[in-house]
Amino acid sequence: GAVPAFYPWIYPLDPSMVGGGVLPGAWGVVNMQGSGGAALPAGVQIPTDGSTKPSSSDALETAPQAKKRSGRKGKKEFESGATSTPLAVGELLGNTAVLDALAEVRRDGAKSQVLLRDVLSHVAELAQDTEGSRFLQAKLETANTAERREVFDALLPKMEMLAGDSSGSAVVQKLLDICTPDQRRAIVEKFRQSVVKLSLKMHGCRVIQKAFQVCPPELQSMLAGELKHGVLDCIKSMHGNHVVQKCIEQMPPESVSFVVEAVEDKAEAMAAHIYGCRIIQRLLEHCTPKRLERMLRQILRSIRKLSTDPYGNYVIRHILEHGNPEHKKSIVNEVCNYVLELGKDKHASNVVEKCFEASTTGEHAAFLKEERQRLIRAVLGPAPKDPSDRSSPLVQLMDDRFGKYVANSLVEYSRGPEEMKILYSRISSAPGKKASIASLLEMLERQLQQAQYQQMAQQQVLQFQPLRAKQGSAK
Repeated sequence: GAVPAFYPWIYPLDPSMVGGGVLPGAWGVVNMQGSGGAALPAGVQIPTDGSTKPSSSDALETAPQAKKRSGRKGKKEFESGATSTPLAVGELLGNTAVLDALAEVRRDGAKSQVLLRDVLSHVAELAQDTEGSRFLQAKLETANTAERREVFDALLPKMEMLAGDSSGSAVVQKLLDICTPDQRRAIVEKFRQSVVKLSLKMHGCRVIQKAFQVCPPELQSMLAGELKHGVLDCIKSMHGNHVVQKCIEQMPPESVSFVVEAVEDKAEAMAAHIYGCRIIQRLLEHCTPKRLERMLRQILRSIRKLSTDPYGNYVIRHILEHGNPEHKKSIVNEVCNYVLELGKDKHASNVVEKCFEASTTGEHAAFLKEERQRLIRAVLGPAPKDPSDRSSPLVQLMDDRFGKYVANSLVEYSRGPEEMKILYSRISSAPGKKASIASLLEMLERQLQQAQYQQMAQQQVLQFQPLRAKQGSAK
């Protein structure tokens, strides 16, 4: 094989290269300064016994070079006449294939054609290299059981360190995906004591999330037990909150009580927290309203305040989607009381829109019929006696940069020809911006046309039902 550049003094020798002497061995050591007839470095010998390797006493470095490189320790060894045993030339050449393979892996990453078995002795260092990590992930995907086992055995002692590493964490995630149940348990045991620490790190949090995702319930409970000790820190962390969310998503509701307990005593503050609001949303999605009753009572005391909050408004909207009928009723009624204020607010306008959706097409729409009608009346306001009066909530919302979306929702969720005709009359006579009015009227016309088509289709179905019944009896 080719000799790498970083071993410039190892060369296949020609008799002419050593002054015409006969060289029985296939390899020798030469000074790069000379070609034919060049003198060898002092202290270097050429084997004359026909072997292809220097003997163990043949130094590849001169004593002064060893002294210079080894510092004080080398000086003492030199003075005492002791020298370290060097690598034989053949051994160095055997290692060059591995070194070349490593260089290719670090250069080409996942695209490298190097075989996994060629670098198995270096997987720990490759796992911490950007391209090496990509190479290992790609090779592990197609590796056989024996190769996966060798990689696993090599990395297991360093699993905790790799889990927090920018490149190594990706390899740990891949192992969690493809390894056997016993190997998965061994990996989790390695970083079990560092669950909170890893959860608070950018890369470590991804490993813990993956563990929650792929581990069986027994190991999930083990991880949750460790997470419990720092759950509040994790909830408030830009990295840790993702771990808590994954825990809620992957585990049974009864197993995440420790998260509920951590949140419910400070529910209002958590609902207004940049990361805490996400945890409450996941709890609403995966736990029953009854289990969250204590938390929800605190939140529902501050509907108006949280609706205008950059993060709290998401929680209120999530209750409108996942809460029970009474919770939704409380929110819609509170919004009706402050519809103009909330409708013109950047964040709360989204809550007003969600109220229209929940009371019209939501799961408990039938229960919220009265609240829906009250909301429509609150947005329309009393009919103005003066056509130029701009004090009605509808006109103010239509002219507002956020309120206009509330007016759009009013039209979008209108139902029935009678209701649409009332809206059409009020909007067409409003003294608002012409462009806004035209847009709303156009939307209403489409809604009305669609409602008429649906009504006609229902009538046709009713007409054909007696005919089908007669045909069935005749058969």
